[in-house]
Amino acid sequence: SGSGGEWEGEEEEGVFTDTAVAFFFVSYILVVGTVLLNIVVAVLLDEFIDSVDNARVQEEQQKREKEKAEKKKETFCLDPVLETLSKFDTSQDLRMRIRELYRKLDIDRSETLSFQEFAQGMHSLK
Repeated sequence: SGSGGEWEGEEEEGVFTDTAVAFFFVSYILVVGTVLLNIVVAVLLDEFIDSVDNARVQEEQQKREKEKAEKKKETFCLDPVLETLSKFDTSQDLRMRIRELYRKLDIDRSETLSFQEFAQGMHSLK
């Protein structure tokens, strides 16, 4: 019976030790799980913020490129004239195109071109 009493005390001590170990591991798992969950959420938020910033930068860059393209599409008063003159095949063809343009701009057929005739002719070429 003496040895039985020793055995009972060791059993109670073993149950306490097992409970303490179980409590330690459960609390360890909960704490580590919470910390790791916070780390994962922080990393995901950081990546999300980076992707939003990158999307905003790309959108602004596309907007700037679109504005540049629109500026290039702007036409000026000499564009029709230059387009007509730039499509020549030979020097003779270029001379003919220049004479034809001069005749269109010389409204009063005086064989001289005043600023007013030039301005009116340019408006009529648009």
